[in-house]
Amino acid sequence: MTMSNESLSDNISLRPFLNSFLRDYSSEVDFVNNEHFLFESNEGTYRVNFKEFSILGAHQYEMPIYLNEKAIAPIEFVDAIASNFSKGEYRNQFIQKFINSKKNIEQILEFNSSSFIENYLNSENYLFLGHPFHPYPKCKMGMNDEDILKYSPEFSPMVHLVWIEVNKELISDKEVVEKLRPLMDFDLKDHNNKIYLPMHPWQLENIKASKDFDESSILSQKRGENAFHVQSSMRTLYHEESPFILKFSMDITLTNSVRHLQLEESIRGSQIESVLRKEAIADQYKNFDVLYEPFGFGLKSHSGKVLRNTTVQIRENFNKDIDLENTFLLAGLCEVNPFSNKSKLDEVVENLAQENKCEVKIARRMWFNSFLNNIVDPFLKLACNDGVLLGAHMQNIIIEQEDNLAKKVIFRDCQGTGFSTHGYEKYSPKYDFIKKDNGNILSETDVNKVFGYYLVVNSIFGVVSSLAYSNEIDEKFLVNDFRTYLYTNRSNFVDKAFIDYVLNSAFIYQKGNMRCSLRQINENTVSDPWQIYNKIDNPLKSLREIGMPRRGEVYKAKSKKDKKISLRVIEKSDLDIFYDWHHKKFVSEFWELNKSKEELGSYIETLLRSSYQLPLILEYDDRPIGYFEAYYAYDDRIAPYCNADIYDRGIHLLFGEEKILRTAVVFESIFHVSKFLLEDNPLTQKVWGEPRSDNRSIIRIAQKLPGWRVKEEFDFPHKRSRLLELDKELFYKELHEF
Repeated sequence: MTMSNESLSDNISLRPFLNSFLRDYSSEVDFVNNEHFLFESNEGTYRVNFKEFSILGAHQYEMPIYLNEKAIAPIEFVDAIASNFSKGEYRNQFIQKFINSKKNIEQILEFNSSSFIENYLNSENYLFLGHPFHPYPKCKMGMNDEDILKYSPEFSPMVHLVWIEVNKELISDKEVVEKLRPLMDFDLKDHNNKIYLPMHPWQLENIKASKDFDESSILSQKRGENAFHVQSSMRTLYHEESPFILKFSMDITLTNSVRHLQLEESIRGSQIESVLRKEAIADQYKNFDVLYEPFGFGLKSHSGKVLRNTTVQIRENFNKDIDLENTFLLAGLCEVNPFSNKSKLDEVVENLAQENKCEVKIARRMWFNSFLNNIVDPFLKLACNDGVLLGAHMQNIIIEQEDNLAKKVIFRDCQGTGFSTHGYEKYSPKYDFIKKDNGNILSETDVNKVFGYYLVVNSIFGVVSSLAYSNEIDEKFLVNDFRTYLYTNRSNFVDKAFIDYVLNSAFIYQKGNMRCSLRQINENTVSDPWQIYNKIDNPLKSLREIGMPRRGEVYKAKSKKDKKISLRVIEKSDLDIFYDWHHKKFVSEFWELNKSKEELGSYIETLLRSSYQLPLILEYDDRPIGYFEAYYAYDDRIAPYCNADIYDRGIHLLFGEEKILRTAVVFESIFHVSKFLLEDNPLTQKVWGEPRSDNRSIIRIAQKLPGWRVKEEFDFPHKRSRLLELDKELFYKELHEF
């Protein structure tokens, strides 16, 4: 049965509403077995059922909502939340904004029922929902219905700039006239060298109606020649051939604040450009680019004060080498289309799976790791190595793809930037405009709050939720991949405080959109912006604890011939024998690591730093005879093929001494390694192996060892493998036969 747009709008509106409510007020509800939550109010008990429970809070819900076990309309629950957590006029405004947002979503659904994201422009236009953790993500208070259709990006409008002629004395920056000349030459060819300034047509009409602005100050106005696209923020206009992108101050309430541009923010944007360009910081990262904001301007009132509703920010356009057909706004890439129930990212991952002949769940991890290494990495290095903080949320990150993987990141919105204490100490002696009272010099705690929210909670967790579509098991795999990336790359960061906060803190800060909305807090003008942040459980801490790197002997036993069998962590001094083993044909045939000593040395160093791998030398009678890589299967490529539990282990193995092959030594050694892996962590219940399917000797041994079973064949992207399973209970049950 096809759902009506009104019902679909109800469901779409309630998901971000409920998710933002649970993030901000989880202490006010009772979670019951991850199946539903209960909220007690004066009216009685509200019950909301989960369709999918998410460790990141991106839950999906079953409708309807129940009050005292009776189904109710969505607005009744919204009213209950407003009544319990807001008062007076704030309560009424909250409800009206929810209704406004829901109405706009319904209108968007009707207009866009056959629209799908195919390129950069689509990814800006077709955001059906917007912010996935907000009580009214499509609120557009301040615009009438006609203007919403005329200027909202979801309706794919084309907007012409209005150019106004004013006296030079009214311009906040008189040098701006010459800076605007390339744009005038592009869009206003008959300007005759007069002073014209670009305005958004809706903005201009509101400026004229303002009591603080004298309309007679506008000497003349002209319509621009080119039709610009409206970007997802509504107040930004883009044309592929224009020398600049333009961002406007507009008296519209979208989500938590009126979309005014503060002149101080504009100045801040040009200042960050000075630092990044003069220090050639951004150039260090080959996969990173910034759409700089070199200047902006505003108009003065009759009293000489710059009016914030007149501000215009000028942003650079994309480089010509960017492939805009394969470039997407991250928010647009991740958002699920309510008609197809799929996101553009789903399509990308499915194509990646086909190209690599692997399962979709493998392709998800492949794409996510390209996202971490090429998109997330530059933001973290700028913050932790250079002390430069970029507000990297999903609507400020633009991704260029290649071969269905994330290749390059383009950051926009330089106003949302700042410096850590490390950055302040590094750059303030060179740049006198970097001052502590600027409002964008952040302490360690403030970095954790704002940078952690935008990059980690908003963007990285948002990507994980989209890839996993809120499936708790898949989310854990991807969150664990993020944790592994942080742990493995920790040594690459100069200031490790933020990395350690994300890895080790029991909580993580997030911006409380529901609390802001219920109290009608404007996040851009509130005197204490940190009050809008609250703590939520850190999902990285719900995973298995990462152990410290180990050294020396980890296991020893006696063979049936009373010979010592031991396992010890590999050392640098083992490189010669490690190299020798890997260059023997019977080893390289399966391992394919017959590389140089330098490469193998780096390989060992990487393993020794790993969060989940343990490289071991096997000694028999105090002589090295083999090498075992023990690892937590949950963190490894095998995980999706065996549905690994978080404490399951896995092994790769080789015996480097040919004379012991096909002897009891091999059999006994693998037995003791199996025993070690089951006992090393008492929570481990299974151990997995994935030898090449034609490695018959290992498969025969597994069939004879206690606890081991030979399972099905499967395809890794690089080889055909046989899945081997060691079960702890079965191992000890069959041990007496060994």
